[in-house]
Amino acid sequence: GNDYLMGAAADALSDIGPDAADAVPKLMEILASDISIYESHFIGALGNIGPAAEDAIPIVMKHLGGYVGYDETTATALVKIGPAAIPFLIEAFQNGYRETREGAAYCLGELGADSIEALPLLIEAVQRDEIDVAIEATYAVGKISTAPDVVDLLIDTLLYEDSKLRKAAAEAMGDIGSEPGVLDALIQAVDDEDTKVRDAAIKSLEKFGPEAKDAVPALIRAVECGSTYAITTLGEIGPDAVDAIPAIIATVKPESSQYGVTTALEKIAVGSDEAVAALIGLLDHPNNMARQSAAYALGRIDPTPDIVEALARTLGSDDDDSVRSAILYTLKGFGSEAVDAIPAIIDVMKENNPELDEFAAGAFAAITAGIDQQTAEIETGIALLLEAFNSEDIEARRKTVENLKLLPSAVPALLEALGAGDENLKSLALDILSEVEDYQAILIPYVIELLNSEDPVVRQSAIRTAGKIGPAAKDAVPTLINLLREVEPRYRRSVIWALGDIGPEPGVVDALIAALDDDDPCVSHQAASTLGDFGADAIKAVPALTVTLRDGQENARGFAAYSLVAIAPDKVELIPEMYSAMDDESYWVKVAAAYGVYILDNGAIDGLQACIDALKSDDYFTNMYAANVIAEMGMDAKDAVPALIEELTYDPDAPRGYCIIALGRMGEYAVDALPILREIADDDERIGLNPEKPTIGDRALEAIALIEAALSSKAAEGKSEGTS
Repeated sequence: GNDYLMGAAADALSDIGPDAADAVPKLMEILASDISIYESHFIGALGNIGPAAEDAIPIVMKHLGGYVGYDETTATALVKIGPAAIPFLIEAFQNGYRETREGAAYCLGELGADSIEALPLLIEAVQRDEIDVAIEATYAVGKISTAPDVVDLLIDTLLYEDSKLRKAAAEAMGDIGSEPGVLDALIQAVDDEDTKVRDAAIKSLEKFGPEAKDAVPALIRAVECGSTYAITTLGEIGPDAVDAIPAIIATVKPESSQYGVTTALEKIAVGSDEAVAALIGLLDHPNNMARQSAAYALGRIDPTPDIVEALARTLGSDDDDSVRSAILYTLKGFGSEAVDAIPAIIDVMKENNPELDEFAAGAFAAITAGIDQQTAEIETGIALLLEAFNSEDIEARRKTVENLKLLPSAVPALLEALGAGDENLKSLALDILSEVEDYQAILIPYVIELLNSEDPVVRQSAIRTAGKIGPAAKDAVPTLINLLREVEPRYRRSVIWALGDIGPEPGVVDALIAALDDDDPCVSHQAASTLGDFGADAIKAVPALTVTLRDGQENARGFAAYSLVAIAPDKVELIPEMYSAMDDESYWVKVAAAYGVYILDNGAIDGLQACIDALKSDDYFTNMYAANVIAEMGMDAKDAVPALIEELTYDPDAPRGYCIIALGRMGEYAVDALPILREIADDDERIGLNPEKPTIGDRALEAIALIEAALSSKAAEGKSEGTS
């Protein structure tokens, strides 16, 4: 066959993994034919299939030896297939060519303790074999066993003449752990004459963390010789490495990144005043990157007055914006514990430096958020935030709103802005104060005033605030209704949302009836939907919604069907209208009408097929509503089970949560859905953006429980009938 297509097919099987076990014979056949340039793809697929591919081990083994060293793809596949490969690997290690023996040693090591029977062979190889095989054997023995003879072997190997073997032994000892003699041997190796051996020993010591405290003197010598690895390891040792601070500080050079230095000092600083002092000292270093890294590192240590004072001082004196932004970020993280830095932060806010404005405002808000009392400094900072809201930069204004929302102390200034500020400040005050229920009542006159603003942004803010206040904003209803006749479509939609939140006050239903004929399809469908939210209070809208169901815009027709059911669920004269709407050319309208028929006509499921067909629509929301209607029909909609399973199995864009809910309500009739539901059960994708909403996996587990409960109930009934 075509090599490229065969390789692509192998890749697909590799992605499927263990579930592709039935493909093992064919993959073996292709490998045996030795005709494809894509053999590595077939070997990789067998590896991903795992233990179920053990019959392929002999043929995979033939590919273990590469042109230079062993073949890594083959070695990885053998390890994934698992311990069944060990006898073949031992045989290859004893009798194969050098490259094959290297690969066999690697695999045996990766299989760990399962390879214990190969340990004597590997130990002998470390001592007597050719160098490349001995190196792989050295790595392997440390992964297979921590027995004293293995530890002694690796310690002895650290003294061998060949530096490559010494390096391998140092690395292997990092996997051994703190067995007797290991730490002492690694500490000694830190002074090895070969740089690579020294680095390997230092990296292995890093894995021991605080247990490697006796290595500090040797690591200090390594730092003085220029080892950056030693700095990292000293950081992992922690406070016991305090004596290394002068040597670490001495490595800071002009114009080079100092992240490793400050990270190490940060870790040493836990419980170490000397390390904290060293980081504070770096705030005065001529290297701006050192100062910036020090500022971030201090932010990861519990704040003290000395730290806050040093950061505030540097914030006022440093001329590098990257350093100052790092300081502001750190002070923000300290919250109210950085209150003494407020004067320095306010000075930055007064600079109007676009590189720092956002950082300074965020730090000020975070620090003062928990402070209820008003001070002159806090008043000054709030006034500066209010000034920032007049910026032409929309993002800057949004950030100002976010910052002011954090501050209880900003309330007096916001209330003052309502009475004396310009329209921008008034809209800002409305946005923030409307979040606090205690202030909503006093906002309504200002809402009404700003609804008449010429500035569309201000007007939109007032519309949004009216809806946020809800029923208490009923005095704004006449002005909102007038806006439905005047403003552009996007604002008319917002007005309808606000009216919906306020409720069916006098005039609202009539205004929404008129909006059903709006030229903008989004306005008309929003009006139809909102009337349904009012339920029986919108009964007078039934004739107009019926006309919309017949002749309105597509989305409005669908929402009209739903709203008619919500307003008049017992109005049987609507049944013919719903049946007629099921002939609509739009799947969305068909689905809505099917729901209407089901509710109004005593559970009739004449629209079920339309819902099943709508599941295949390209529109997500049509799919979602179709699944919802099927779920509403419950077991009566059992014929939809295959379509729902198909959606979950093959359509990545399907409304999976809604399809799963529908299947759960099918009970025993959804037994065929159990495999796909179990596959989905671990999915942590959330339904909607609300973090409190269940995940897809949660829904799948609920559906499985419902289906299994129905099956158990049916089985119990059958058993009961049999015994009676």
